[in-house]
Amino acid sequence: MTITFDGRNMQEHSRESFAPVLTRLNKKSGLKPTELVKASLLQREYIWRLEVGEKTHPTRRTVERLSHGLMTGPTPPTLWELVPLYLSAGLFPNFMDIRDLKEPE
Repeated sequence: MTITFDGRNMQEHSRESFAPVLTRLNKKSGLKPTELVKASLLQREYIWRLEVGEKTHPTRRTVERLSHGLMTGPTPPTLWELVPLYLSAGLFPNFMDIRDLKEPE
């Protein structure tokens, strides 16, 4: 069984760099940079380094903080849309159970 997100399988998402995924989700959320800093409890410089690809392997805690911050925006991503953020960091989201994973209808 191949599990897909947005028409791509998990391996394709895990090969995607973290920076473009974070940038895409940040734009979608509609947060200003200072709002993401406040909501995620991360330093602005660190978030910027992640967005430009200077830092490429965030910890699970960092990804969870970013996810929480992104969810506070005016147009927050769905949990399903956050999956590529985790996969691009080499992590599996702890809010999902792989046995029950299927594409939303």
